Amino acid sequence: MNNETTLRATSALLPENCLAPRLIVFERTGRWAVALRRELSDRLSSSQEIRIWETRGMEACRRMLSESPSALVVAEATRANIEELLAYVAQWSREFPASRIAVVTERSLAPYEAILRETAAVHVVYSTRQLREVAGLAIQHLRRAAMPLRTIHEQIWDDLPWG
Repeated sequence: MNNETTLRATSALLPENCLAPRLIVFERTGRWAVALRRELSDRLSSSQEIRIWETRGMEACRRMLSESPSALVVAEATRANIEELLAYVAQWSREFPASRIAVVTERSLAPYEAILRETAAVHVVYSTRQLREVAGLAIQHLRRAAMPLRTIHEQIWDDLPWG
């Protein structure tokens, strides 16, 4: 099963009144959001702009996720919040299965990468210069998560060369 199929399948789990998928950046300073905006603007035209929803606290991030359960969260790991973040990432991945979480952090926290990935982080970066990959992930995830669910007949018809 490829990622596209997985995202469509998990979209069926979303409540009817939830908002469209969001790009949520949870960090303390705003540094990562600024760099991610720059990276997204380099990759997208002005008509394709992706809004970044910023939050400074984990509970606020969780509230945003409950409003948009198929969001992509970019969460900053710091020495002060790494333990709490690990618990939240594991909880969010169970509570919001259609969401994805990327972690941004400093190089000194590299030993935590394996456990972050085990708890559901789809990507971990250590520098704002590495955000190109996160921007690509965001574009891809938000496009797929926003796709309407289709029946098997609609999928087959749409895939026909004359469809």
